[in-house]
Amino acid sequence: MLRPVMIDLPAMCAQRTSTPCRFKPTSETAARPGPEKSARIIYPQLRDTTLARAGCSGSPITRAPATLTTPQSQARNGLHRSGILCLLGVLACLSMPACKQSSDAGDAAKRRLKSAQKPLARAKAENELVQQAATRYRQRIQKAANEHLADAKRLQEAKVLDMAEVTQREQLEPKRAVVREFLASNAALKSLLVSEEAAFKEELVKLNVPPERIQSELSAFQSPFRGKATNIRMRETDQQIGDSLLGALDFMDGIWGQWNYNKDYSRVQFSPPGALAKYNEFMEAIEAATKEQNVLQGQ
Repeated sequence: MLRPVMIDLPAMCAQRTSTPCRFKPTSETAARPGPEKSARIIYPQLRDTTLARAGCSGSPITRAPATLTTPQSQARNGLHRSGILCLLGVLACLSMPACKQSSDAGDAAKRRLKSAQKPLARAKAENELVQQAATRYRQRIQKAANEHLADAKRLQEAKVLDMAEVTQREQLEPKRAVVREFLASNAALKSLLVSEEAAFKEELVKLNVPPERIQSELSAFQSPFRGKATNIRMRETDQQIGDSLLGALDFMDGIWGQWNYNKDYSRVQFSPPGALAKYNEFMEAIEAATKEQNVLQGQ
């Protein structure tokens, strides 16, 4: 806000010189009766200390002498010019902070925009890592399933319980090796299915996803595999089949020389009492697991 201020000319003159200043009458002013009066002119001035910052602290600004001959005219013109220069200085002082404030405001807006963009960029990067982790763990499960499928196929082709060509005890070991591989791949697949969430977490940790994001993803985790429970039960029946096959081979290895293969009946004949019943227990377990698998596959 602007407010008027009274400027005392004699007081200003006193600031220029060490002695007070008086206006002496000339021939033009001598005829004018009346006591001397201090000339007062009203100029606008800002509140607070704006003029002081502009270099207008009340000290007069030296200017070239006016062309008028009267002291009153000289004082009036000098004061007028000083006031104008002060006012221009004030305006300059006003404009400079305004420009700086405008520039500062623009910089602050840029910083706020950049600050707002950082979380978005970080979230986007984290989303990409999460998707990559999800793809990796699903690929691990798919790979395990393919490996077990291949082992199951080799198990069927090996015909591990066919003893028609078995004449030496050492021939049982390759059959057992095929069963063990079948059991190992089945266990690996089942483990991934049961602990699917843990497998996902493992991939997130490998990709250095922040812990808080990992916790958030695990809280909202849902398996992408349909029929997960049925698939886990299938793994359990495969385990039962593999254990029974391995048990039968171990049993025959343990009583080597007390059984033989009858080509006429295409079956194994056992000499020790109770050996056939023991062997049939393994066969019944395999048959029961196979029937259950057929039911599960039909669901």
